[in-house]
Amino acid sequence: CIEILYSMPNPILWWLGVLAVLWLAVHGVRTRDWRAGIVLVGVGSTYVPWLFYPERTIFQFYTVLILPFLLLAVAFALRTLWGSGRHAAGSRLAGRRIVLATAAIVLAVSVFWYPLWAAISVPMEFYWMHNWLRGWV
Repeated sequence: CIEILYSMPNPILWWLGVLAVLWLAVHGVRTRDWRAGIVLVGVGSTYVPWLFYPERTIFQFYTVLILPFLLLAVAFALRTLWGSGRHAAGSRLAGRRIVLATAAIVLAVSVFWYPLWAAISVPMEFYWMHNWLRGWV
């Protein structure tokens, strides 16, 4: 068994956040939404400084400051997918299904990762199931 306090965030939420930031950049330019600009400035101000130190090892926990802005970007994207009264009913229903499916997947992955986040003693095989990519070890 292994018992660790794992600092890795929910990978699905993290990857969705990166995609949402890219979407928000395009959306912000197209709609000239100042709120999108604030979120993008937050992401940039917490990430760009690390680009000045390419020779240093950047540990995952250094990026915890970016997470609130990634979550805001996800919220913007999901709100747009959820739709409003201006969209056709079929498009609104499809968007809402995507939002609900996304929430269900994020919740399921969070339940899967919870034992490591809470430092619960787990079998070594369970720990290895969480190392989806080689660099995560």
